[in-house]
Amino acid sequence: MQLLLFGLLACTSSEFRVPAAGLDAMENPVFAVDHFGTDADATANLHVKDIDGDGRWEVLAANGEHGLGVNQLYSTGGDGVLQASSRLSERFESTFDVALVLLDDDELYDVVEINDHGTPSRICYAERCDTYGESWHSRDVAVQDFDGDGLLDVVILNKLAQDAIIWGHSPGSWELFGPVDAGDTSAITVDVNGDSWPDLIISARDGERPRIHLGGRAGFDEGTTLPIDNDTRAITARDYQHDGDLDLFFAVLDGPNVLLVNDGDGGFDRVIEVCRHNHMTWAIAVGDLDEDGRLDVVEGNIGAPDNVHYGLGGGEFTNDRPFGDRENTKAIRVVDVDRDGDLDIVAGHYFTKNDVLLNQVLP
Repeated sequence: MQLLLFGLLACTSSEFRVPAAGLDAMENPVFAVDHFGTDADATANLHVKDIDGDGRWEVLAANGEHGLGVNQLYSTGGDGVLQASSRLSERFESTFDVALVLLDDDELYDVVEINDHGTPSRICYAERCDTYGESWHSRDVAVQDFDGDGLLDVVILNKLAQDAIIWGHSPGSWELFGPVDAGDTSAITVDVNGDSWPDLIISARDGERPRIHLGGRAGFDEGTTLPIDNDTRAITARDYQHDGDLDLFFAVLDGPNVLLVNDGDGGFDRVIEVCRHNHMTWAIAVGDLDEDGRLDVVEGNIGAPDNVHYGLGGGEFTNDRPFGDRENTKAIRVVDVDRDGDLDIVAGHYFTKNDVLLNQVLP
């Protein structure tokens, strides 16, 4: 087994605003839906990757949010239909995220499991599994060479403890950082201030604000909070303003989604509300679904249907264009699953079969 982190799909667009209803011009999206997994799968996250280089996608499912499940790796055929699945372990875990990464030099995938409910997170190599934090209530993972020594480091994001970084993915070289009981939920690593060191962006819940920990050779700083008071989930980072700086887009659970604009020095005081509704948005992905040259926003929601906001140009988007019949989406990925030239959607659901939605908008 080997470790290759499947990062969150980043959004790219100009400034996000949902226009008045008079600007709406698109029909609701049309998809051919195929299901995978079972109704017993408490899917918390999905990653889509061509792991074996055969030109077909694999889907990695973390199946244990607030319940015990078995993490699965699904293969796809050339038509995008998910076929055989294989267990990543024989154990039932309360897993919030799982990653396949090339951590060591044996050319085998290593498995990182991020677990909750009294179950320690694990890094499993071909010959052993190392465990971390039985009481951490872990939520997400980020893998990168943070200190520039040529070895991949592993950050484990925790809800009820400080976050942990495992230097050089070695069990004897880890330390805690950041605040205690910060309610952390998700993380991405990008260089927001242009110093060539990867920084850590963290979303949070339970009244805690999201944070930035700036990186350097000595590790991360103590962190700076960001001006969002609502519970946040998925994060993306791209140059939404086309000014050369990375801006941050947050999925918000109890209010409008939010775009934070980079001031050029890694500061984020300017706040733009995006997709102004009160859906509980858990996941976000971006891509040009209708192939009109403008990027569209896909929302994965809880308690409301998933939505596409089609790009209209000039930084404006259509209002909600619902699709599917799910209201319990925890993960969204946009990728050309069936290799027909247009983008499809892979959606992970909580205690409901997951979906592959093949795009039918284009002829």
